[in-house]
Amino acid sequence: MSNWDIAELVDRQPLGSLQKILLVLFIVAVGLDGFDLQSIGFLAPYIGKSLGIGMAEFGAVFSLGLVGLCIGSVLVPAVADRVGRRGCLLAILAYVGVLCIATAFASTRAQLITLRLLTSIGLGGAMPLLAALTAEYTPTQYRALNICLLCAAIPAGGLTAALLGRAILPVWGWPSVFIAGGIAPLLIGGLLFVFLPNSLSPRGSEQERDNAFRAWAARLWPNASISSESMRMRKPPLQTSSLRQLFDNSAWRVTVPIWSAFFMSLLVLYFLVNWIPALLSEAAFPPSIGVLAITMFSLGGIVGAIAQGPLMRWFGSNRLILIEMALVAALVISIGHVSLTPTVISVLTFAIGWTLQGSQAGLNSFVAIHYQDAVRATAVGWALGTGRLGSIAGGLLGGLALAAGWLPRSILAAAAIPTVICAIAFAFAAMGQKSIETRDTNALPLEPL
Repeated sequence: MSNWDIAELVDRQPLGSLQKILLVLFIVAVGLDGFDLQSIGFLAPYIGKSLGIGMAEFGAVFSLGLVGLCIGSVLVPAVADRVGRRGCLLAILAYVGVLCIATAFASTRAQLITLRLLTSIGLGGAMPLLAALTAEYTPTQYRALNICLLCAAIPAGGLTAALLGRAILPVWGWPSVFIAGGIAPLLIGGLLFVFLPNSLSPRGSEQERDNAFRAWAARLWPNASISSESMRMRKPPLQTSSLRQLFDNSAWRVTVPIWSAFFMSLLVLYFLVNWIPALLSEAAFPPSIGVLAITMFSLGGIVGAIAQGPLMRWFGSNRLILIEMALVAALVISIGHVSLTPTVISVLTFAIGWTLQGSQAGLNSFVAIHYQDAVRATAVGWALGTGRLGSIAGGLLGGLALAAGWLPRSILAAAAIPTVICAIAFAFAAMGQKSIETRDTNALPLEPL
């Protein structure tokens, strides 16, 4: 049976109310990633003062958090593609919720580091599952838009963390933010337990698989008339997922360059998030300007990710992503050649946030759309895992450049180099996709743009 049978059925049916509910829940769940990453950053001074931890010692907390995201991104999706995404996602949300609440009661640096590492592993595994499920439940015409909305949830979650923290920190202290961050995934997990249909399993007899699919289709489209014959033609794929399928035959022509693009894109993203405030401070701007710059960067990211879906439909996805990467390179270079004022900094960081996080949403869409359903979570997970390695490198490079005596403006302008490399890698991925379609019909199936 074709591995695209389920996708064809989803495309033929209208977007139902259950699909819309699931999309909202998926978006909110992805926002937990941004909430967690942003909250640990602004909570660090409060936690340090409470637990007697010096700010320099928080380097291990931040770094191991990124390592955990990387580990979760590659391990959890591989398991989920084999045993079922629904059960894995519900377990991950419960796991993250319990660990976030436990973090509120950490009393030593060792406890804090351990809990942050374990929590990050869960968060790293959640994003690929949510991207794969969004693609699975979304008709092709809306798929890119919905993946971009998922990506917008990450900076939106970060902004929510900042606003919530400002409101509750003075009243209940830093543990309250972690408790709120732990209750949220437990609530979302409870709602998904009610609304998310059971995963379709390739195991069991033909009759059992037909019955399971009949129940699955009835949950999504209770008023639709789907014949038994058509359901039997749309059974879940019998194959299981493996990392090897991302490289079989000609599939490596997309996998290798897209991993490279993810590495470079997230290197630039985390480099700017981590170092814009510090480098502006080094350039004699007051700390408030650094906060303003990151706020505008986050707002630009939200707008850019939301706008990415419609823009890709108007301009073409590959072309738009390449244009955005070129704009990122031009914008960061301009930092070293214009007179910086608070207004100029706000405009530049907003524009960089829009184009950089918009292009990252486009990369996420590229992977989630093009790989077949049986390996989609694995494909997204490994791409994000590779990107997380880039984020770790991005966090380190600024410090190395400062130690080498680079000027702050030169350090920021240097972000253009990995951006250009990212654009080149993505261009090779796009060419590889076309090459697979035209020359290698036995390769891993990819959906057209």
